[in-house]
Amino acid sequence: MWSNTVNLTVSTPNITSVRPTTAIAGTQITAAGTGFGASQGSGNVWLGSTYGVVASWSDTQIVANVASGSKSGVAQVLQGGVWSNTVNLTVSTPNITSVTPTAAIASTQITVTGTGFGASQGSGNIWLGSTYGVMVSWSDTQIVANVASGSKSGVAQVLQGGVWSNTLNLTVSTPNITSVTPTTAIAGTQITIAGTGFGASQGTGNVWLGSTYGVVASWTDTQVVAAVASNSSTGVAQVLQGGVWSNSVTFTVSNSSPAPVISGLTPSTGGIGSAVTIAGSYFGSTQGQSTVTFNGVVARIAAWSDTSIVAKVPSIFVSACDTSAIFIGWWDMRLVAEIGGQALVIPDIAAMSGMPVNQGLDTSAANIDLQQGAVAWEALVNTLAAGNTVQKAVDDANAAVGSFYRTITSWPIGRLAQVKFKVVGDGGFNVHSK
Repeated sequence: MWSNTVNLTVSTPNITSVRPTTAIAGTQITAAGTGFGASQGSGNVWLGSTYGVVASWSDTQIVANVASGSKSGVAQVLQGGVWSNTVNLTVSTPNITSVTPTAAIASTQITVTGTGFGASQGSGNIWLGSTYGVMVSWSDTQIVANVASGSKSGVAQVLQGGVWSNTLNLTVSTPNITSVTPTTAIAGTQITIAGTGFGASQGTGNVWLGSTYGVVASWTDTQVVAAVASNSSTGVAQVLQGGVWSNSVTFTVSNSSPAPVISGLTPSTGGIGSAVTIAGSYFGSTQGQSTVTFNGVVARIAAWSDTSIVAKVPSIFVSACDTSAIFIGWWDMRLVAEIGGQALVIPDIAAMSGMPVNQGLDTSAANIDLQQGAVAWEALVNTLAAGNTVQKAVDDANAAVGSFYRTITSWPIGRLAQVKFKVVGDGGFNVHSK
């Protein structure tokens, strides 16, 4: 038989409100209601997809943090083996919508946009390429960070509240050398390195030439120009950018300068004073004690680099006394022969008009040798031999005669001339250009 009854109220947990109802892992949630129990005891609180981390507990309020890794679900209180009603709780997870730029080098600033990153970084982080990025700023919808030194191609990804976002590809370019010119040099020589991934500017990059860093002259993403350092020795050429070294190319540093090599002249013909550009290699970055000669005569230098020299065509000077004098020059040079203080003037060979010849110069056919255009010269000599006594007297070294003029009407333009004059008498004979 049952006794009489006495009313007994058994409270069950009931949630009246949850704030906030949208959160990320680590967010503090306040659940208000009744029947939670004066203390937690064996009670617990569910936030999202797993138990929350309890911060405080009373019969009408529970404060707890969303656990790392939790996802959207419900808020619910467990007490005395009884679950409360449920309230929807959205746990935002990071989601990337764009990455700008998607190709970079180490230290490049990357902007990642999306949602669910969290109002502040907290325990969050960002992966750029093959390692974590260097944080600049963080908001719930945008993260700005720099690609870390040494990072390589990989993905961009955001970690927040123990949950990783989706991934987007991120290409991290590393330096690659395709050519080094020249590969043998002396200290001070300017070296051109071509390739990719050097970076639009040098930044923290550097270039290794031989056994030490080179002296950078210019830097682009595809070309680095630098001079070999004074204390360098044979080794490799290599580019460093963003903490990553490029491939290496064998590089020889010579103790002595390689012999200069001429590859071209521009223009290939010209008169006295004309500027001639000499292209080639191993000229040396500066002139120093080096010279350029034309037929043994030193030229005046207008510009000098390791691969190009600009020189002015000099006056050609050949001296002789009681012997033969040989002149080799270009078709448009002006020659002056001096005999005993007087001058034999041969105007521009291109025109060949008005040639005064003074006593003391034997211009007989046997002593005038023109390697090209000889027919015109032989015709001239024959004319002289059959001409007036003044012209004939030039064959006589002792004849006291004055000057006379001779004319050639058909000289082959552009031909190289080699003319030999026989000097007679006691006077010295000089030939030079003017």
